[in-house]
Amino acid sequence: MVSRTLRFFILMLALSGCALEAAFAQRDGEDLGRVMDMIVPGPEHDWLANLVGEWDQEMRLWMTPGADPLHMSGRSVNELVLGGRYLSLDSEGGEGPLAMHSLGMLGYDRTAQEYFHVGFDTMTTKYTASRGQVDAATGDLRLEGSETDPLTDEVHHYVLVIHKQDADTYRIQFTFTDYLGTGDEFTVAEVIATRAGS
Repeated sequence: MVSRTLRFFILMLALSGCALEAAFAQRDGEDLGRVMDMIVPGPEHDWLANLVGEWDQEMRLWMTPGADPLHMSGRSVNELVLGGRYLSLDSEGGEGPLAMHSLGMLGYDRTAQEYFHVGFDTMTTKYTASRGQVDAATGDLRLEGSETDPLTDEVHHYVLVIHKQDADTYRIQFTFTDYLGTGDEFTVAEVIATRAGS
């Protein structure tokens, strides 16, 4: 016997489908064509496709400004998912207490006309979210976001930059833009990814 909750869920799903169909039916052919163009990958997704593959990673982490970095190695498997709409980044690295597994989703929102990244990892239970553009001059993807310090509840703004050096190498840099309210930039992490086997 189907539970009441499951029947309710199926009903809500059917009603939302009807509402979406009705909304599309009210559009003329030109509008519908534009909508359909927005739901498939566009030329901006080619930037993401260049990062597909298996990558060896060398990571440097700075605990405080001016300190010597910690060095770690890792590996990332990047693949296009959901019909090429998003790039899934599945990375593992480090050892002992610094061992980390992270999952990221990088995409391009054709409606908002901007790139975005959402990330999760085993060092915390929160997520990061950032948005931005590819710099026309450098070809770098520059994403801006913020996160809350779990100890102080202060909000810290950051920039995540992905720089493609060549077809087999890219660099990720994570920098706080106003470290502890000082106005100073502080690069917390840098990852150099080299295509496995290259």
